[in-house]
Amino acid sequence: LFKKPTLIHEQNVSLGLSNRVLSLFVDKAAVSFADSGKERGKFVFTGNPLRKELVKKNKEESRVFFGLDEKFTILVLGGSQGSERINAEFKKAVDILSEKGKDFQFIHLCGEKDYSRLKKDYSCIKIRYCLFDFLARMDFAYSLADLVICRAGAGSITELAFFRKAAILIPYPYAGFHQLGNANALKMKGAAVCLEEKELGGLGLSENILRLMDSAGERAELEKRIAEFVNPEAVERLAELAFSLIN
Repeated sequence: LFKKPTLIHEQNVSLGLSNRVLSLFVDKAAVSFADSGKERGKFVFTGNPLRKELVKKNKEESRVFFGLDEKFTILVLGGSQGSERINAEFKKAVDILSEKGKDFQFIHLCGEKDYSRLKKDYSCIKIRYCLFDFLARMDFAYSLADLVICRAGAGSITELAFFRKAAILIPYPYAGFHQLGNANALKMKGAAVCLEEKELGGLGLSENILRLMDSAGERAELEKRIAEFVNPEAVERLAELAFSLIN
């Protein structure tokens, strides 16, 4: 309105309502996904910036941090507040995999609400695990994980892509379907396994975990393809775009 140079950035595949409206007025709109179909005119692909504290660690250093063994490791997280549904269905999946005699360990970031209950539920299992209501050192968690189960927020996808992790994505269904769009973008490229929450169950989740656990080839293919969804120069590209408007 005041004729100031203006730049906005959209993290998700699909523009949110605010950015859809603002894109009509701004000078430039940066997008995070190269295949969003918007890389023309005022839309510019920059990628999604990654937190600078996320640095790849070696697996041995990460095992020492968690006090875990040298075996297949699953990382489970449901966003900053945790996900009651993911927590419940993963616990069922753990029980099923235990009955099948599968040898694995897991790191579960469950959020504050479910922490006490899960701590009690997990106290009787024989599988090695680490349970957290919150974990600051995600660099160690991602570096150790062989498989990640998580939501499909843009930030999570960028982190998965940076660490090149095979993932089962469970998009949050109550946020304007942004996460479903993100998950489908990866699914179409063969970069992740996607389960919608309406079809999520302990049995189905355990079957997907079991398949990926037993197929190093499929995991390697997922790791290769998801790496295409991060631009390590995203911060620089955004800065250059801002400077181009100033100049």
